[in-house]
Amino acid sequence: MKEIKKFDVLSVAKIYALTLTLITFVIFSLMATIFSLFLPQSPFPFPIGVFVVIGPLVYGFFGFILGLFSAGLYNVFAKYIGGIKIEVKGEETLFSEESGS
Repeated sequence: MKEIKKFDVLSVAKIYALTLTLITFVIFSLMATIFSLFLPQSPFPFPIGVFVVIGPLVYGFFGFILGLFSAGLYNVFAKYIGGIKIEVKGEETLFSEESGS
């Protein structure tokens, strides 16, 4: 049984930001396509393309902040109550390089 004791806060934040940006881009692109098919005149005061570009960037920014916060919070809690325990198949060979150095 292995335990995750600490996450690198910056790497978690980057993954959160990238994930939210990509998911939001896909969803907003689909929404823009549906809006343009069914609403020939946009009800929005700005072009729908701005929505597709700016929206994911905003979500990515807040995803980065959320990643910093959540990884930092995990690190604090893991220090006091222990980290997440995982069981890895073949863990003897998986982690043997680290223990040998």
